[in-house]
Amino acid sequence: MAEVRANWTRIVLDYYERKLPPAALAALAAVVTPELRASLEAAGPLAWLPASIHMRILPAPRAALGAPAYRALWRGMMTVAFEERIFRSFVRGAISVFRSLPNHIFRVVPQGFKLIARDCGEFVVRVHDSGDEVVLAWNDVPAELLTDDAFAEAWAGTFESVLDLTQTRGEVVVSSRSPARVVFTVHLKPQ
Repeated sequence: MAEVRANWTRIVLDYYERKLPPAALAALAAVVTPELRASLEAAGPLAWLPASIHMRILPAPRAALGAPAYRALWRGMMTVAFEERIFRSFVRGAISVFRSLPNHIFRVVPQGFKLIARDCGEFVVRVHDSGDEVVLAWNDVPAELLTDDAFAEAWAGTFESVLDLTQTRGEVVVSSRSPARVVFTVHLKPQ
């Protein structure tokens, strides 16, 4: 069963409630029932909750924001989230190891994802020999995570925040998408 850390879902919800404009907040309020909120509050920070709970919150503002603004929201949110306790040591360690090779920082995505999700698919990362392209394939993704494009767009925004974090110029493209797989390509640009 696909599961997400309760703490991560709370972080997403908290960010949404602080940053979303009124129309997107209304969409969020429509899905955050008292029962959903109670299940989040009752869970300990390291507890695993069914991914279905996370997936009620994650895509909620997408329609109201539109795809580009939703992706930008995730880019900004992840820049902030990398300083949260759940990620801070991991991210700082990755930056210190890969400071001179920013394209290689994407190699830690599979381990980072395991901090917050289990049985939610696996990432395979390939850094092109030229160093100017990174391909991240999210394989064996449970259907409940890809009912629409919200999670793929959230990942694209997350990868853009990694570019920001490493002060690397580039663009992130969703190269392909199928029912259980999403492939992202990061095109790095000369500094």
